[in-house]
Amino acid sequence: MALKASQKKAVAAVLLAVVALSLQGCGPEGDKLWSQFSEHADKALGQAGDWANAASEHAGKALEVAKKKAGELQEAAATQAAEATKKAQEAMEAAKKEGGKKYEEAKKKFAEAKAAAGPLMEAAKKKAEELKAQAATFAEDLKKKAAEAKKLVEESGVLEQAKKAAGDAFASAKKHADEAVDAAKKHAANLKEAAEKAVKDAAGEDAIAAAKKKYDEVVAAGSKAVDAAKEAAAPHLETAKKALEAAKVKAAEALDKAKKAAEAAKQMATDGGAPEEKFMLIPDDDKIDASAKSNMAGVPFYAGVASLSVVSLAGVSIAMRKAAANRRTESRIMSMDQDPFCDESASAEE
Repeated sequence: MALKASQKKAVAAVLLAVVALSLQGCGPEGDKLWSQFSEHADKALGQAGDWANAASEHAGKALEVAKKKAGELQEAAATQAAEATKKAQEAMEAAKKEGGKKYEEAKKKFAEAKAAAGPLMEAAKKKAEELKAQAATFAEDLKKKAAEAKKLVEESGVLEQAKKAAGDAFASAKKHADEAVDAAKKHAANLKEAAEKAVKDAAGEDAIAAAKKKYDEVVAAGSKAVDAAKEAAAPHLETAKKALEAAKVKAAEALDKAKKAAEAAKQMATDGGAPEEKFMLIPDDDKIDASAKSNMAGVPFYAGVASLSVVSLAGVSIAMRKAAANRRTESRIMSMDQDPFCDESASAEE
């Protein structure tokens, strides 16, 4: 029995390995991956807008479904009342031939059935009106949520454009600053080169000393010109940088509000019966690639487990065959020992 248990464990290990391989990429992490907004603002805004549109669309459909159900409810009540009245009338007509007490009872039941039809229809009508009113309220609230989400998406889009403009302004200011500094450096380098040449071409101690002095002055002036270009550009760069940072913060806050509003509209819609498929989001390509690499990383491990389990199963099978052979040999020896009058030649023939 112990060997059989070992065999079962080996088989279970192989099956677990196969199941583990098939489940790679599923579960909470997989669900999370396929429900996140994009990390790219433009795409995330598009996704939030899609959710808002889907929620608004469901609001209209939910109201139509409710109206249809209300109509079906009233039709069912009318059919039920008509059938009850018809049965009572048929029973009364059948009892009419017999007359007497049985006929009177049938007439009474027929009258009761006719009287019950009115309240039944009235109750169905009331229930239908309640159903339509609830659906109308739900649809109105959902449309408001969807409209709010759309508005926030639009506002966020405007702020994203403002962020882009601020980024362009900062890039332009940096470019102009770099160009001004580069021009100052180039001018300083040209003056320095000319001063170096003047030092080399100078003849006599006085001329050389004057040329060197001029060279030092040129180098100092060039350095000052470069510093002056940097200082002149710094305020513009700082202003553009601050404007960009402020635009980023506003855009991020607006995007967060738009996402939350879209999520709220989605939640209300799905709670109200909208299919989850309408709100599926395809993740960014880089997330899909990262998820695929992560899933593939587990394949060698599970393949190794499966291989080890197969080897273990083979070992167990060999051990089982050997044990069975040993038991057969022992049984033959035991039977010969237990029967001292056994003919050896007969045993050999068997």
